[in-house]
Amino acid sequence: MVENHGYSIDKHLDSCTCSVCNYAIDNGFSVTVPAKKEPAQFPMPTIMSGEQRIAFIEKAENRTNNAVRYIRSIANLSSVRNQQRYVWTEQDVKDIFKFIESEVRLAKKKMMLNDGLPRPFKLD
Repeated sequence: MVENHGYSIDKHLDSCTCSVCNYAIDNGFSVTVPAKKEPAQFPMPTIMSGEQRIAFIEKAENRTNNAVRYIRSIANLSSVRNQQRYVWTEQDVKDIFKFIESEVRLAKKKMMLNDGLPRPFKLD
């Protein structure tokens, strides 16, 4: 079986115009695209007990405050005292905050749809 960007080449698909599919079609193969799966919906409890709500609020507030504290500690790297200790570029700053913003989007998606995987951050 021939693979093309995650799709198996078995049956013709008229809408695909990539070079691999064109080559396969020209040589008698055909292309199929697997059916798109809908993301699993997070099973929200219909009735949340008071204890569950209190536990969630305590954890959410604690973790949110910790996240904000650590983000502020990143900003503190630019203090006058630290400017003499460290060297960074504008691109470093863009990369750091681009990563943080993407993680915030993923966290929101995970809470809404219950999906997403952790990934480490590395500067180039």
